Amino acid sequence: MTKLILGILLMLTQSCISQNGNPSFGIDLTQTNPAFKNILESDNTNIYWLGEQHGTQRNYLVAIKYLKFLIDEKGIDYIIIENSYLTEILLNKYLETGNEEFLNKSIKSYNGTFYANNELREYLKSIYNLYEQLPEERKFQFVSLDIEQTYTSSESYIHSYLKEQKLG
Repeated sequence: MTKLILGILLMLTQSCISQNGNPSFGIDLTQTNPAFKNILESDNTNIYWLGEQHGTQRNYLVAIKYLKFLIDEKGIDYIIIENSYLTEILLNKYLETGNEEFLNKSIKSYNGTFYANNELREYLKSIYNLYEQLPEERKFQFVSLDIEQTYTSSESYIHSYLKEQKLG
């Protein structure tokens, strides 16, 4: 099965170079998130990039149209986000459950930054609405690509996870 991926980030669109027909990245993506190893090693992977300016509403208007087109016309397996692993976990739980508590936690941990805004919240809700309409075999997931910047949120999540698993 072909893997189709929408990457919404500015950094990689500028650091991805083709060498002899093979992509070469300025950073080792497999060290950032192990999921990239499988994605990049697949012979049947198509990656669609969409750069963005942080904190700009128009990004989300364009991105949701682009995403809808790719879902309808191509199908996708992953949406790469320029964000932390914790945000990946929370947004994937939001997609799986529809529970906006996960969405709120993912945004709240970035209060005071360009990331934490109402336009992003509406954009992520629009992605959820697209996701919900898909049959199970066409559903996608988020994959993160950034360092963890919200240490207190990460620590809080780890403690709650350990408690939930009766490990601490």
